[in-house]
Amino acid sequence: MPNMKTLGAILIVLGLLMSIIGYGLYENVMCHCSSQTQANPIGCHCGTVMQQSIGHMLVYSGLAVAGSGMLVFTHWWRKKIIFN
Repeated sequence: MPNMKTLGAILIVLGLLMSIIGYGLYENVMCHCSSQTQANPIGCHCGTVMQQSIGHMLVYSGLAVAGSGMLVFTHWWRKKIIFN
C-alpha cells in the first residue's frame, strides 16, 4: 500500500504545478505595456487567445489531476486506518 501513498502525493504535486503553469499563461488579460491606447501597441507583448485557452486547459486539468491525487491518497489513508 505505500505505492498508493506515493502515487497520491505525486499526483497532487504535479496537478498543482500544472495549475500554476497554466495560470502563468493568462497574459492576454494583463499586457505588460506602459500605455494601452491601442489593441496591441508596437513593442508590447500581449498573450494570444490560443495562449489563454491553453492556460485554461492547463489550470482545469491540473486541478483534476490534483483532485484525483487527493482521492488516491485518502483511499490509502482509509485503508490504513481500517486495517490497523
